[in-house]
Amino acid sequence: MASQTQLINLWVETTNLNNGTSEKRHITVPIATPTYSKKNVLTLLTLCLLPQFKFNSKPKVNPNIQHINPDIYIQDDVHLGIDRLWIYTRSLSASELKKAQHKCQKLLCIGSAETSELINNHDLQFNSALIEQLSSNIQKKLNWNILIDEESIAITDSEHYLSGNFIAGPKFKKLNSNQYHFDLTG
Repeated sequence: MASQTQLINLWVETTNLNNGTSEKRHITVPIATPTYSKKNVLTLLTLCLLPQFKFNSKPKVNPNIQHINPDIYIQDDVHLGIDRLWIYTRSLSASELKKAQHKCQKLLCIGSAETSELINNHDLQFNSALIEQLSSNIQKKLNWNILIDEESIAITDSEHYLSGNFIAGPKFKKLNSNQYHFDLTG
């Protein structure tokens, strides 16, 4: 039986106090059913946190996972067929990680705190309570306002205020003692 997908319309305003940026965008994202899965929430959060210059290359979402294919990928506009960035919203084994690193220029792994068995592979990890709260509120149309301050994140919609923390991995650059910036350059 083939897995089904559903389109989610997400209007998001992301304000990052760590690097002084604020961005608004509308994203239409295909996600796998059931819509309330934690993988879908991590995919939506990741797309919300990508800087605008990554959206110029139009990120593509793969809702149906097959082997080591990424959940989100961004291709190089200059060298067609070469994927510049692969993003996983699930844990990878050591062999999967090694294979993926040979197929792309940059690789990011995003996870939740409950997938801590492979925490060393995660570049950004959200606390599982936030992911669970967001998964129970996923609808076909979402309007999120996201505020990032140090290692805390707050998400509001028309009915809810949700907050949580994240753990920054090695690709999360520290600007000074308590300010961080996700390094997606290059």
